[in-house]
Amino acid sequence: MKKSTIIYGLLIILITGTASAVNIGVSPASLTFDNMIPGGYSETTLFISTSGDDRLQIGFGISGPIKDWISFNETDFILEPRSTKTVVVYARPPLDAAGGNYSGDIYMRASRYGGVESGGTGLGVSGGISVGVTITLTGIRIENYKLVGVSVKDTEIGFPVRFTVDISNIGNIRTKPGIHIEIYDKNEKNMLISSDYADTEILPTKTESVNVEVPLTDFKVGNYIGKIQVKEDKQKVIFNVLERGTLALKGILKQIRLNKIWVETGETSKVEAVFENKGDLLIEGAKLKVEAYLIDEKYGTEKLMKTFESDSLNVPIGQEITLSSYFTPQQEGRYRMTGYITYSGKNTPPKDTILNVLAKPTNYLPYIIIIAIILAALIVYLTRKGEDGRTRRFKKIWSDYLSLK
Repeated sequence: MKKSTIIYGLLIILITGTASAVNIGVSPASLTFDNMIPGGYSETTLFISTSGDDRLQIGFGISGPIKDWISFNETDFILEPRSTKTVVVYARPPLDAAGGNYSGDIYMRASRYGGVESGGTGLGVSGGISVGVTITLTGIRIENYKLVGVSVKDTEIGFPVRFTVDISNIGNIRTKPGIHIEIYDKNEKNMLISSDYADTEILPTKTESVNVEVPLTDFKVGNYIGKIQVKEDKQKVIFNVLERGTLALKGILKQIRLNKIWVETGETSKVEAVFENKGDLLIEGAKLKVEAYLIDEKYGTEKLMKTFESDSLNVPIGQEITLSSYFTPQQEGRYRMTGYITYSGKNTPPKDTILNVLAKPTNYLPYIIIIAIILAALIVYLTRKGEDGRTRRFKKIWSDYLSLK
C-alpha cells in the first residue's frame, strides 16, 4: 500500500470521527460521474450545511488517482451558522486516461472561524467529512440533449420576439443543440415563420438558457403562438404583439470611466461607459456621446473642447455592455468628461469623470542635431583651401575680427 494512501486514509478517519464537533453535513454522500470520455467534462453539486451556531472555515482536499481530475468553483470559504452552501464539482479526466473505473475521496476540513482554540483570532480545527467519488471512462461518444422549458415575452410592432429555451446536455460530449421555431396565428391555422437555430455550445451535464430572437416583419397587433422543437421534444407558448410604445424601453448608464486619469498632451485616453438594458425590449443602436470640457481653475469656468462618440451597439434585454470611444487632448489642464447614452430617441442622465492632462516635455534632440550639423558645415567651410591654395584658418579669421573692433 502506498504511503500517501495510508496518510489520506488516516486523515479522513480522523476528520470524519470528529465531524459532530462542528455540526457539518454534506449531500449527496457520494458522487458518480458515469460515461465520461477522456478529455471530457462533467459537473455536479455538493450541498454543505451546518446547524450549529459557529461560523466555519471550510477547505477541500482530494485523494486517490482522480485527485488531478477534480476541481471546484470554490475551495476555501466561510460557512455561516445554520446555513447551506452549494459547491460545484468539476470532473475533467485527461485525454490520455484509459477506460475503466476510477475512485477517490473528497474531504472537507471544517474549522471554527475565530474560535476559542485560536484565542478568537484564527482557526481552530474541529472536524470534517469525506465524500466518495467514482468516475467511469468509456470510449463511446454520446451526443444527446433534451428540452427542459421555454418562455417568451410580449413584444411590440417592429421588434423581434425573444424566446428563452432551456436545454440540458445529457450526453458526454459538447454539443450545439438544434432549435426549430415555428410561429402561427392565434388559431394555429397559418404558419407565419419557420426558423432554425444551432449556435450555442453546451457542455456535458450542463443546462443552459439559450436566447433566440426571431424578427417579426409586418406583424400586426394581436396574439400569436410559438412552437419550439428540440429533437423530439416540443413545447408551445403564446405571446402578444403590442402597439409601439406599450412596453418599457429603459436603459441605465451605470458608469463612466477612463483607462488613464493622467495623460500627456497628444496621448490618447479611452473613455468607457457601462450600459444596461433594464426594459422589456431589445435596445437598438445604443451610442456613447462624450463632451470634453477644459476647466479654468482660476475663473471657475469651462470651455467645450471636443464632442465625440462611440460606435452603436444593440443591447439584449437584461444584459450589460461596454461602449468605448477615445479622446486625444492637445492642451494641458483639467478636463471634465461628461458622457451619456443615446438610444431610440432617448438620452440617459449624464455622468462625469475627470481627466488630468500634463504638458508633454519638449524633445530638444532634433534641435541639437540641427545645430551640430550647422557647426560641422561651418567648420568644414572655414578650414577648406581656397583657390590660391591657402587654408582659411578659423584662428586668423577670428584675429582679423578682433583687429576690426
